[in-house]
Amino acid sequence: DLAPTHPLTADLAHAALLCGYDIVGEPRSGESAEVAVWWRVLNRPDRGDYGPIARLTDPWGFVWGETQPFHYPSEQWTPGELVIDHLSIPVALGAPPGDYLVHFSLYSPSGGSLLPVLDDADRYAGTYVELPLHLARAAVPPDIADLDIRSRLDARAGGLTLLGVNLDTTSARPGERLYLTLFWRADEAPLPDHDVHLTLGDRRLYAGAPVHGTHPISAWVAGEVVTDRYAPRLPRDMPPGDYPLRLRLGDLALDLGVVAVQAIERIFDIPPISHPLTTTLGDQVELLGYDLSAETAVPGDTLTLTLYWRALTEMDEDYTVFVHLVAPDGSMTGQRDNSPVGGSYPTSLWLAGEVVTDAYAIPVRAGAAPGKHRLEVGMYVAETGARLSIAGTPDDALLLQTVTITGP
Repeated sequence: DLAPTHPLTADLAHAALLCGYDIVGEPRSGESAEVAVWWRVLNRPDRGDYGPIARLTDPWGFVWGETQPFHYPSEQWTPGELVIDHLSIPVALGAPPGDYLVHFSLYSPSGGSLLPVLDDADRYAGTYVELPLHLARAAVPPDIADLDIRSRLDARAGGLTLLGVNLDTTSARPGERLYLTLFWRADEAPLPDHDVHLTLGDRRLYAGAPVHGTHPISAWVAGEVVTDRYAPRLPRDMPPGDYPLRLRLGDLALDLGVVAVQAIERIFDIPPISHPLTTTLGDQVELLGYDLSAETAVPGDTLTLTLYWRALTEMDEDYTVFVHLVAPDGSMTGQRDNSPVGGSYPTSLWLAGEVVTDAYAIPVRAGAAPGKHRLEVGMYVAETGARLSIAGTPDDALLLQTVTITGP
């Protein structure tokens, strides 16, 4: 029987069962990654325009290529059929050689939605499946004119040239990422190793070999062009002001631009809370309590829930808060899932000890049945669905209280 060379199993919303994938040929920088994805149709989804979308992503989350063909939409699917879908993903010029992931999903343009990945217990487990592959260096160096360099520098450092830089972040809050791309060329080889040093004012943002320490200069070949992307976080305690961004590599020292660090108003005192609690989520965050606008509601009402969080540590993860109103039969009566403070203040910006007030408007479903409905909250990683653990709960969802739904 035919079978993929890289078998795996992933359930996409009970509509498609991913069986595995093949890598066709050798993916190369600046060319394409050819991937054949095997999946079996389980059921037709709710929309007829679902189709594959695949992104070539490095271990640090940068996307180096994407394809979204529309050659076999879900309106043509037949339950039980096996689909072997050949995807050609263009790879950006200068993409460093190394290990990458193809993030494979099924996407509906009309709904702007991705089919969720479900785990063995039918719980949400993210919106994509990871398909590992290795990218080889370019067979021929790219033409420099074809690179997307916005600021040409052509600065020489021994047998190395910094062709240019793209500074994508010129204003940020403490804790936010600074996006920067350096474009290098090895004019000769072999070359001695040198570390890249990036500083903002007197604060160190990065020190290490290029490509996050995975592609040292001594491994480069003559003529090789390396697109070297960075996204360091600004120190969370950095005062507001304008700071020079500087690069140093060996004898090369350059100012790359100025970054404005914005002020953040932080609160460390606990405000009055009508329902105080002390619940820890994964040793990362403490829920201090909540306020609720009403304990009874009718279908079509909107409840306002205010949560009070305290950071126990600094977090690199941007957690998503879930607020669920669950009917006695387990169906969802009302729901809000988003980053804290309406998406404007992600957890990665919080300082240890900081108190964050976080309000949610929860619409009660028009057809909600009368009875006592559970109000549950928690936090999870949006990419994987993994929740922060809460002791004493079966599914890491904290029951705040019940809300009584009465007839309209």
